[in-house]
Amino acid sequence: METVLQWGLYCITMILIPFIYWCIDEKKCLCVGIPILFSVWVGLINILAGLLVGGIILCSYFFVIRRGLLRRPLEALRAAYSPRAGMLASAVLAFIMILYRPSPELLLPGGMILGLGTGYILCKRHVGFSAAVNREGAAKYALLLARFVLGMAGLAALFIVTGKITDLFIDSGNYDLIVFMRFVLLAFWISAIAPWLFCKIKLASNER
Repeated sequence: METVLQWGLYCITMILIPFIYWCIDEKKCLCVGIPILFSVWVGLINILAGLLVGGIILCSYFFVIRRGLLRRPLEALRAAYSPRAGMLASAVLAFIMILYRPSPELLLPGGMILGLGTGYILCKRHVGFSAAVNREGAAKYALLLARFVLGMAGLAALFIVTGKITDLFIDSGNYDLIVFMRFVLLAFWISAIAPWLFCKIKLASNER
């Protein structure tokens, strides 16, 4: 039963985070996605604790952040620190999570946090992807659907290919590192490579 719940957490993570990033708002994905990944990490250690942490994060988002109670402090914090600080913070959080328990099943959240943070900064600096769509009605939802389907197809292909590569190192002393880098790459696809592709084929606007 616990294994089924863990796979459920994996699947939800790999669908929800790309959906938010590509179709809703890439900035909100970074702000919401990293706490989600942290709660998934807790959930993989203990399902009940993960649900509790996830519930607290969800309630905090809707009742505190969405109501604007922390808007000014958060804006001041964002203005005070450079994008490099955000990238460094995501790296520190990822490696703290790894050091706690470096087992393969717990490497997805930490790897994705590092990949999301790094990809987001590079995407904003060199790609300029924006999830916003300047269309209305059916055209808007058709574009978002095309973006999501294409992105998920690429993510699925990358997941399969990297899984086969990872299996080659299953008896290696570097297996955990290979697993970690697999999830970094998957998150980098979500946050940088897929957005670059969307901009190239006119499925997204380029703010640069």
